[in-house]
Amino acid sequence: MPRIAVIGLGAVGKIHVANLIAHREAELSAICDSQPEALQAISGKTSARATSNAAELPGTRPDAVIISSPTATHGEIVRECAPAGVPCLCEKPLAQDIRSAAAIVASIEESGLFCRHGVEPQIPSSVRGFAGRGFGRRDWAVRVALFHVQKH
Repeated sequence: MPRIAVIGLGAVGKIHVANLIAHREAELSAICDSQPEALQAISGKTSARATSNAAELPGTRPDAVIISSPTATHGEIVRECAPAGVPCLCEKPLAQDIRSAAAIVASIEESGLFCRHGVEPQIPSSVRGFAGRGFGRRDWAVRVALFHVQKH
């Protein structure tokens, strides 16, 4: 069963957490947020490891990480996941500017890490078939992450 960590427990992160908790083919292995209240609100609903330090997550050995933290943190988190070989799904926007986005993409390409950018209207053709299998649009990003963890 793939172990998935979620970084960022705001509105979008909470959706990912809820979907992972409900999913029978994945385990929510860790949650991370800089706000103690956000961690406390979710940690009582799951046995996932809770931390306020995203740098600790690759050490928990997740099979994938969903990054739904503030945009300014995306690059740093991807660069922490890359050397550990942890695939990630990074919510939109990828970065605050073109230079930062290019640096994130370069670190991904250099590492060979699989990373998907979470833009719902641009669901890749490789996973469009999931819609016919009862998977709702609301949780498609979790399904994409699971699909690629299982395939790689």
